[in-house]
Amino acid sequence: ARLDPNAPRVFAGLSFVHWQRAFLEIGKDRDDEIKRALEYAQHALNLDPREPQGHWALGRAFLLQEDFDLALDEIEHSIKLNPNFAMGHYSSAFTRMILGDHQGTETAVGQARRLSPYDLMSFAMLATQAVNAAFSGNGEEAAVLANRAARQPNAHYHINAIAAFCNAVAQRHDIARQYVERLAKAHPGYRIEDYFRAFPYRNGAMREKIRKEFLKLGLQE
Repeated sequence: ARLDPNAPRVFAGLSFVHWQRAFLEIGKDRDDEIKRALEYAQHALNLDPREPQGHWALGRAFLLQEDFDLALDEIEHSIKLNPNFAMGHYSSAFTRMILGDHQGTETAVGQARRLSPYDLMSFAMLATQAVNAAFSGNGEEAAVLANRAARQPNAHYHINAIAAFCNAVAQRHDIARQYVERLAKAHPGYRIEDYFRAFPYRNGAMREKIRKEFLKLGLQE
């Protein structure tokens, strides 16, 4: 940012850094990380209102605030500005997954993977497809996708939680427990509330199904 203070993509990138810090609760103050994610995204758009990554970053920041209508508006705007923006399509899928729109999720994440099959965020795309499959009645597919996501070298600890849930849905309980053990090592003290803070599903039935499976696996609320 110091080298090129007028580059909107730089500030969009800084916004996403703070998004990740809030999402993974790396920083000491999650609310401050959210605030900085929002401010950097807004600054990116002040520099260039037509920058797709700026709208994407702002949409992601709104996700952290659980303002899903604004989040989806901004993310979809980024796609209109650049229809080939794979991260825009993935973020649309993520938002639709949170909202319980299974068909919209599958369409958007499928487009993201077609546009960028070797994306650094492939683990997240696969995990989104896995959760969607679990709630579309395809437990085996959910487990296969979740396991692929967890094998990605840069997959974060929440992916272990998703893999545990998806394998439990597929009745692969031994494998599900192995993921819970990996989760405990990666993030000691992980609780169900940590999962729902990262994935604040709006669909009550989805939340309850996930909560019940986690309780069976020994996770605490």
